[in-house]
Amino acid sequence: QSSSIMERILQTFFLSGWLVSTCCPRQYHYVDDAKTWTEAQSYCQQTHTDLVSIENTEEMKQLNSTVSSAAHSSELWIGLYSQIRWRWSDGLTGSGADYRNWDTSEYEPDFYSGVQFCVSSLEGKWWDFQCREKLQFICYRGTKKTYI
Repeated sequence: QSSSIMERILQTFFLSGWLVSTCCPRQYHYVDDAKTWTEAQSYCQQTHTDLVSIENTEEMKQLNSTVSSAAHSSELWIGLYSQIRWRWSDGLTGSGADYRNWDTSEYEPDFYSGVQFCVSSLEGKWWDFQCREKLQFICYRGTKKTYI
C-alpha cells in the first residue's frame, strides 16, 4: 500500500512538472589531487557520480558549508563547461541549469585568450579557466536530478 501511495505522489509531481529527485541530498567530495578538468570529470564519474553541478544559491551555500577550509582557499573545478553554450557535466537541464555565480568584479566569464572553457570556483565565485590547468575539484555522490 505504501508503494501505491508513493506512486500517486510521484504521478502528481510528474503531471505538475515539478523537479523530482529520486534520492537523498547530494554528498559533496573535495578531492585534493590536482587534475585537468577532463581528468577530474573522469575521476568523479568513475568514483562518485560526477563533477558538482549547482542549481541555485542554496546549493552553493550548502556546498560552501560542507567543503573543508582548504577547499575554500583553493581554486576548484566544478562541472560547468562551454561548448558554444554553458552546460553541466552531468547533463543537468531545466531552469536550475541556468544558475550562475560568476565573479562579476572581474568581468567573468571573459574567455581570456579564447582558451577558457571550463569553470573553477574560488571562495564561492566562478571563473572561466583553461581546461588543461590542474586544480583540485569537487565531486558529488547522489542521483542525477531529472526534470519533466
